Amino acid sequence: MSQKTKVALVRGDDPKTSVNEAVNHLGGIGRYVRPGAVVVIKPNLCMPVAKETGQATHPEVVRAVVDLCKAARASRIIIGDTPMVGFSGREVIRVTGMEEVAKDTGVETLDFHEDNWVEVRIPDGIGTKRARFPQTVLSCDTLINVPKMKSHGMTMVTLALKNYQGLMSGKDKFEITHGAPDYRCDPQPGGPPYGRQGLEYALVDLHRVLKSHLHLVDGIVGPNVASWGGRPDFKPGLIVAGEDPVAVDTVATKAMGLDPTTVNMIQMAAEIGIGTAKLDEIEVVGASLSEVNAGYTVPTSFSVTKAEEYKEPNLHLIAGRACNVCLSTVRSPLGRVTATTKDALKPTDFEEMTIVVGKDAVIPGDYRGKLILYGNCAVRQYGGVHPFENAILCPGCVPAGGSLWTLWKRGQIKALKNIQ
Repeated sequence: MSQKTKVALVRGDDPKTSVNEAVNHLGGIGRYVRPGAVVVIKPNLCMPVAKETGQATHPEVVRAVVDLCKAARASRIIIGDTPMVGFSGREVIRVTGMEEVAKDTGVETLDFHEDNWVEVRIPDGIGTKRARFPQTVLSCDTLINVPKMKSHGMTMVTLALKNYQGLMSGKDKFEITHGAPDYRCDPQPGGPPYGRQGLEYALVDLHRVLKSHLHLVDGIVGPNVASWGGRPDFKPGLIVAGEDPVAVDTVATKAMGLDPTTVNMIQMAAEIGIGTAKLDEIEVVGASLSEVNAGYTVPTSFSVTKAEEYKEPNLHLIAGRACNVCLSTVRSPLGRVTATTKDALKPTDFEEMTIVVGKDAVIPGDYRGKLILYGNCAVRQYGGVHPFENAILCPGCVPAGGSLWTLWKRGQIKALKNIQ
């Protein structure tokens, strides 16, 4: 009888205590970090948000991992990631609290865009045949993956497998995640898939060639917004850890209150041998999985979505034959503006806009406010076409995470009050 894959599941509100307990369940930090080792800790630093939002890896979870590595006498410890397209890596490191952790503990931080990129071939890749990784990551002795426990509009969950997206350069993220540079979002015969499926395959492909020694999922403070599966003052109090990213994601998804068998990325990774997604092949140590249900919600992109749900006084959505991913994410970039501004502006605080999504959308001649073509389907059909030559284009499948945020920063869309 083959030995089961071990995954630690710990409940508790104190990050240090929970992280220590999870790692001890797996055999202790000495199993992963040898004296003199160079360690890279890879949290989820997707955007500049404070720890209270629960939208990025909690700094105290990272601090606890750093303390363990120092106790194991690592010679060098680097906390590193790349943010979502459109954000400054250094700003994200500062706002998420990682800069403070590094200063307090005497370790380094690194925006991987500051590093050298090394191309690695993936001959059997489905979503991509090559990847460029930071040289620091490829040369380190120990890679510790510390994702945030969240739902996700394209992959249903963002955990250990999905967190590898932060190991890609901004250019690679855009091309693999949001479609080819020439904005073809439809799969080509013999070519890689794009959109949601393309992202899932590409992320799984990264795990073929780069292995983390330890995956530790931060579910201490949950996301405070529904778009990440959470709600205000959401505190699941969970840590999930293990060496197999598929098994870790399977247990974490189940602990979130979701069904891991419906998460394509988990099943894809299991099918090609990255790890196991069968609960009867996983030994859960610590808390009882049957007694844990954090109550995360399924993203709206995985349910029937009606365009009417997105109507607001100053935002007008015209939906053609749009996929649910575009429909569910069209508000997210505006929400991201609110998360990164001092005054927490709402979508209604911005100028009037008409946002067009999907194929064969019918744009009336008297559309109101700025016209925004959101997604490849709308851009390909109406971009540069009379009388819509002045429309603002947001290409991508779906558009890169900061598209509307970037338009605001460029002054192409305006807020109705000053933003700090």
